[in-house]
Amino acid sequence: MGDMDFKAIVCDSKELTRYLIVYPKINKFTLSQQLCGISEDMVGDIANELVRQLDAAGMVRLVCPLIVNHLYISIRASHEV
Repeated sequence: MGDMDFKAIVCDSKELTRYLIVYPKINKFTLSQQLCGISEDMVGDIANELVRQLDAAGMVRLVCPLIVNHLYISIRASHEV
C-alpha cells in the first residue's frame, strides 16, 4: 500500500479523520487511541483489507459527475472572458 505511515495516521485523530469518515456519535479521540494500540503489523493488514473492500465503482460513480461539472464550469468561464 505504498509508503504511508499508518501508525502515525491512526494515532493522530486529526489525521485519522482525513482518511476515515467518523460518525458524529463516535468519539474520534477514543477511536484513535484504540487503533493506536493495535500492533504495527495489524494496522497494515487492516488498512489493506479496507482498501480491498472499497467500492471502486461506487467511488467513480460519485466522483465523475463532480469532475464533469467542474470541467463544464471551467470551460464556460473560459469562454465568457
